[in-house]
Amino acid sequence: MPEVLLLAVSVLTIYSLYLAYSIRQKIYKGLSVDLVDKLFVTAFCLFVFAFSISLFSGEGTGVYWGKAPQSFITLFLWFSLLVYIFEHKMIWHSKSNKE
Repeated sequence: MPEVLLLAVSVLTIYSLYLAYSIRQKIYKGLSVDLVDKLFVTAFCLFVFAFSISLFSGEGTGVYWGKAPQSFITLFLWFSLLVYIFEHKMIWHSKSNKE
C-alpha cells in the first residue's frame, strides 16, 4: 500500500509542476494570466504538498509501521518542501520577457 501512495504523490507532484510551468510560460510570453488561475494552481500545489506530508503521518503507511528508513523520510519531506517553494516561485514571481 505505501508504494501506491508514493506513486500517487509522484504523479500529483509531476502534474503540479506542469501546471506551474505552464503559468510561468504564459507570463514569460507576455500573455495575461488571471488571478483565479494562479490561485487555483497554488491551491492544487498546496494540496499536493499537504498530501505528501500527511502520507507519513497516516495509519497504514510504511512510516507508521516503522518500515521506512528515517533518512528516506527526511529526504522526502525536504524534497516536497523544495518542490512547493519552486512551484510558488514559478507562479507568483515570474517576469515577462518584454520587461
